[in-house]
Amino acid sequence: MNARVPPLTAAQRDALHVGPGDALPHDPRALVLYARACADPHRGFAVGRLDAVEIGPSSGTLTLAPAPEADRLLAEPSGSFGGLVPPTNVAIARDGQVYLADRSSALVKLFDPCACAFVPLPCLGGRGAEPAGTNGFVPLDRFADPTGLAVNGRSLLVADRGLARVVVVDLVGAVPRGALRLPAATGLRRTWTPFGVAVDAGGRIYVSDPDHARIDVFARDGRWRAAWTGLGQVSHLAVDAGGVLLAVIENDRADPTGALVATAVAIVDGGRHPVPPRAADAAGRFPCPPLAVDRDGRLHLGALCGGTGDAVFDTSGYAVAAKDRVAPVLYAKEGTYLSAALAARRAGCIWHRILLVGTLPARTRIEIRTTASDVLLDDGELAD
Repeated sequence: MNARVPPLTAAQRDALHVGPGDALPHDPRALVLYARACADPHRGFAVGRLDAVEIGPSSGTLTLAPAPEADRLLAEPSGSFGGLVPPTNVAIARDGQVYLADRSSALVKLFDPCACAFVPLPCLGGRGAEPAGTNGFVPLDRFADPTGLAVNGRSLLVADRGLARVVVVDLVGAVPRGALRLPAATGLRRTWTPFGVAVDAGGRIYVSDPDHARIDVFARDGRWRAAWTGLGQVSHLAVDAGGVLLAVIENDRADPTGALVATAVAIVDGGRHPVPPRAADAAGRFPCPPLAVDRDGRLHLGALCGGTGDAVFDTSGYAVAAKDRVAPVLYAKEGTYLSAALAARRAGCIWHRILLVGTLPARTRIEIRTTASDVLLDDGELAD
């Protein structure tokens, strides 16, 4: 015999959140379908079949899948790994400050949300060249070719490809306080060409050198520890949430025309391991992206400028004119989500309402089709 479920009190109704919230105190007459309702996102949505529909790794919602021509790849030229991390020349501090290395002017810039613009860090940057003579020294506040940025605690690491060093800048006051260099025993102290920089949770620093097919590993205190060699033309670096280093190898393989193309790989103890090329397949390895990056490495910082959607900046930190902006990512025109059977497991229970929570962009629509049965239907019966 089934006991009757008493109606909710006014207080219980006010506390009930159906959808992406906490869904507490769990109305026994409601079934919440949501990716985070279960350890497996597909189980959370009770997925029977998805056609041109994906479960967003960050939002946990159902979205149309990107069109094939708009799919993001880990080996994109900007080093953003398909938009999962900031580009190689961009770093974000723990307080949310956005730093950018402008190679064209040899400057390191800071994003000013009040002005909605990148401004040069004071007393830091500007073109510097090594004076004549083999023992010449360029002050640490000058750069020849700044390429990669990374934040390590309270320090900003600036890879200076032109001066064979990684400058360590104290974020408090933007004062340079040292540089990472290769030991003389490596034979590359003066010819080292650092490009990308990444830091893991333990403070270990990884620096790529495309010209010498290597990644150099430094301890938190800046001491050189090891070199992983024979990797190919390794450029961009990123560390995922599990502490695994991902790298882009620019000359990894040849396409059908014979041209060399870039490939993303995982680097474990100096060895290369394949990873799926699509950014969507690796999204679960990273936290939600801190800022939006398009396929050309342009930064969309409208959320930092009072919510305006017009704040788009190129790789040098300059605002992009409206006529030159990248078109929005294209998605599939239609898709289908078919749930598994949603059994109430209560005799005589009547499913009487479906509540959708989400965003419906302009010129789009959602069609809902349902069927109910007192017995379990097979796939053919459901299709009919």
